[in-house]
Amino acid sequence: MQEDQTVTFDPMYASYPLPWFTKLFGLYLLVLFFLFVARSLGMALNLRRLRKLHKQGESESSLSSDLRTSCFSRAQGFKDIALLTFFLSVLHWAWYTADLLMPLEIERPAMPLYVVSWVGNSLVYLCAGMIACTAFHTVGMLSTSALRKR
Repeated sequence: MQEDQTVTFDPMYASYPLPWFTKLFGLYLLVLFFLFVARSLGMALNLRRLRKLHKQGESESSLSSDLRTSCFSRAQGFKDIALLTFFLSVLHWAWYTADLLMPLEIERPAMPLYVVSWVGNSLVYLCAGMIACTAFHTVGMLSTSALRKR
């Protein structure tokens, strides 16, 4: 008797164009990804050069000092970008949520399920920003600890 019954799922979803600030934040995250790859490779190369100089016994040379300073500044740059990305992620989420909730005060016909769905979509960008934040901060912390060990 239960085999004849079928359950259907009809999701409520409204398609709408993304706001300009969401597109801009997505572009920022894309540029941030390429910046992360480039800076990580540069940091890895500098750490490798520093290790080679340390093995050769030239740990007190001016080149070693310059590489160490460069690595510390890059590590601090990773942490600064992580903090900036965190603030921009929260700002984007707040702006997007406010943009969605403002019409509720003026127009009452919007269904709460649609609003919840839209707020859920805005959380995707918040999470993407938080992932970028975590990656930059982690690389900055690991680089700093690797430099302090030398």
